[in-house]
Amino acid sequence: MATPDYSLLDAEILTEIGQKNAHFTGLVAKLEPSAKVFCKENKDEPFRVIDRRLQALRKKGKIGHDSKHGWMLRGANGSYIEHK
Repeated sequence: MATPDYSLLDAEILTEIGQKNAHFTGLVAKLEPSAKVFCKENKDEPFRVIDRRLQALRKKGKIGHDSKHGWMLRGANGSYIEHK
């Protein structure tokens, strides 16, 4: 079975986080329709798909999580990119 292409969902996640720091529930509310595409195949809930993609992006060093601010983009040097 081929691995699904999550690049569009990942781009949507990065766009949402790039606009403002995002907490998980807000991301799920906005991205649920996009995540449902991957649920039919795996029989998962959309929030689980989003959580897996967040963790994959975190492991790649593109985002990070802070309990106070939620999910945040990371710069090339690994530091958080702050929103003004």
